[in-house]
Amino acid sequence: MEVSMEECLIHALIVARSKLERTMCAVFYLKNSDRINTERIKTLAKKYSAIQSLTKLQSYVRGSTTSADDFLPWDEFKERASIYGVHFSLPPSYEKIVMTLHRLGRTLDAPVTAYLFGGANLLLRGLKSATKDLDIAVEDPESLFELKGALFKLGFRILMESEMTVTDRRLGSSEILVSPNCHVSTSSQKTSATPYS
Repeated sequence: MEVSMEECLIHALIVARSKLERTMCAVFYLKNSDRINTERIKTLAKKYSAIQSLTKLQSYVRGSTTSADDFLPWDEFKERASIYGVHFSLPPSYEKIVMTLHRLGRTLDAPVTAYLFGGANLLLRGLKSATKDLDIAVEDPESLFELKGALFKLGFRILMESEMTVTDRRLGSSEILVSPNCHVSTSSQKTSATPYS
């Protein structure tokens, strides 16, 4: 019986027990990404109850660290991929967004439920190549206060009215937070942060 590339990958994901084995599945996925049928692989993943594993793999190869517990660290992944002739880089905006989100998360004093939407969400899903800001919605005033406090700790400042562009004013935000040393930013229910150099 002939085994397709998609079947090989899904079965490898199912039997993978270690970070190294799952990382090698990611290398295989990238090495053959131009030959893998995305619809077929999704269908097989659903058929064999491996959709969560496939989603984590796809997220990992795009640089998301949400799956970091299941795979080797990103640097080791890139190193192993290069052994097999797979050389890649993430869009610069992608790495900056991920780095900013991690810094923001580490700076929070309390847990916050937040929702990322807009261009940054599309970028992390591989549907957009760049974005200039982060759009984040929170559920309550306490979360907004916590998020704003963390942004201040990271060096964000309130943008003065005189510094605002027409686009900034159209946002309808009560405040805009900006960081001179950060090329990505965060917006929330009432507080936005837009990049400025």
